[in-house]
Amino acid sequence: HRGRNPCSLGGMGSFRGDGRYARDGGEALERVYRARASCWRAIRGCDGRFTLRGGDCDVVAAALDKEAPKVVLLLREATEVDGIEVASLRGGGGVLTYRKLDGRRVRTLNTASGLARKLAALDLTEAFLPALEGRALLLFRVVDRVLRFVGDPEKTRLAPAASAAIRVHIARLHLRGRSRSSCRDNL
Repeated sequence: HRGRNPCSLGGMGSFRGDGRYARDGGEALERVYRARASCWRAIRGCDGRFTLRGGDCDVVAAALDKEAPKVVLLLREATEVDGIEVASLRGGGGVLTYRKLDGRRVRTLNTASGLARKLAALDLTEAFLPALEGRALLLFRVVDRVLRFVGDPEKTRLAPAASAAIRVHIARLHLRGRSRSSCRDNL
């Protein structure tokens, strides 16, 4: 494609966010975060997960509607506990919407590793896999498998860095056969 860098991560490692979870998500995640960065609040003790603050965050809702796929998976119906919907964002990461019993909806923005950790904690990983394909599916499966071998206290701190490293490695494997010297600076 004209004007596109053939050595880029293809949008898979473009997330910068607040700087703490760089490369742990794609361009769509970054656009949703940047739509109104002041609206997102890091969830304490949940690296790579953000919730909307109170106030006027209509710009964020519009960005979510634009970036999220039209098909949202309902992972769990709201019965005695919150219902959960998930929308995967292109390039990694996603939005979890908790449907409260009183009708409210609480949205969380999740980096790739934050989403993998939360879905594993809710035992909903397998239900989410049909929403993914190609490199996104490969990346999600690898991050999920790696995190299964790490204990919970360490998992939260390790996951963003592990996800970013796996993304870079997958991109490098994808670039095999291309000129590594011309691509090195872009990884």
